[in-house]
Amino acid sequence: MTGLEARGIVEGAVRRELFGPAVGEAPRGQALDCSSGTVRFVTKEDSWGLFHDAASGQEILTKSDPLRRYGIGVLFNGAAVRGTAAGSGSAGGEDTDVTWVPGLAGSEEDPDGPVVEIQGKLRYDEADSDDFDLTDANTFKPSAMAVSFKVRVALAGSLSISIRGAYYDKISAQIPGLRKAVDWWLREGVPSSVELRRRPVVDQAALTSSS
Repeated sequence: MTGLEARGIVEGAVRRELFGPAVGEAPRGQALDCSSGTVRFVTKEDSWGLFHDAASGQEILTKSDPLRRYGIGVLFNGAAVRGTAAGSGSAGGEDTDVTWVPGLAGSEEDPDGPVVEIQGKLRYDEADSDDFDLTDANTFKPSAMAVSFKVRVALAGSLSISIRGAYYDKISAQIPGLRKAVDWWLREGVPSSVELRRRPVVDQAALTSSS
């Protein structure tokens, strides 16, 4: 294995942990029939492990909902007509308090201030002591995302954009020994694509005649 291949494996694992399954990823775990919205197990031990939908091959989250499982690329509902609603908001046009959002500058007057240092030591005698803390990753509840880029396109050409995402449907898991059914989450892929044809920013004919 080359260093480049090893780096690709590590990068793929990190992306999988934070973002979710990659496009074309092989299904993990056992296949379950989720067509009825309910899965049943004969023994409690049968409900342990990883599972995926038998029809679509999509993953099934069994330990937590997707909002707590993943920390990147998560969108919430609640978009306003004239913008994104970041929580309940306040009347009077006041700015939303984002001082609690991790990663933002602590002072607008001095954005180039000293770097905040995290105190403490990494302990190797505790399991998973270096895991990512994603408990507040989606606290701000973003409902939109955007990408800005610049590309050179021929006059008669076009730009094709493919967008891939997913949502999660709640399904019920009936497990022996539990009085109530447990909520599991089934991933449903949402592929989309759009083709943008180039439109001249300046009318070349009008520009020539005016000069």
